[in-house]
Amino acid sequence: MKFLSRLRKQFQRYEHERLAWRALYEMSQICGFSNGTIKHPRGLASELMTDGRTLIEAIAEDGSVFYCDEFFVVRVTEKYILIDYNDMELWQLSE
Repeated sequence: MKFLSRLRKQFQRYEHERLAWRALYEMSQICGFSNGTIKHPRGLASELMTDGRTLIEAIAEDGSVFYCDEFFVVRVTEKYILIDYNDMELWQLSE
């Protein structure tokens, strides 16, 4: 039983890390520059969450995150990745 539990945790960690790499790619696409790696994030990926972790570390460890600031909205779950501009920022640019 312990073996299966450990195997499940390893697989879950692997899935979360894959999700984090995919989120890094999407962040790079919307920002127009590289956002670094999971261990050395830059730009949007390096934004700090309330618990002190960076955005990309939270995705890699938890597998899901919701983050919103004045420029970006980031919502990542195991089913989808949403990284987009915040509507308020677009509204202010259009004025």
